[in-house]
Amino acid sequence: MIAKQKQAAHGNVMLDCSELALVTAHMLLRDSPLAGYACQACSSACAHCADVASRIGDTDCANACRACENACTQLVKMVPF
Repeated sequence: MIAKQKQAAHGNVMLDCSELALVTAHMLLRDSPLAGYACQACSSACAHCADVASRIGDTDCANACRACENACTQLVKMVPF
């Protein structure tokens, strides 16, 4: 039962992270003045998602989240606040 609860929680974290990444991408496309803040939030969320995925052994998800975290971290350096 606990394993199913962990998987459900992981699924929710993945969904939340992907939603934030999508919103961030839309803000970047619109050249929103808030895009830098969204990139910061996305980077933090992806780092958290990667940690959660690593804990349950979902290596593919963890790797994807780390790649997104890295991309958002680099964008923070380029997008003005």
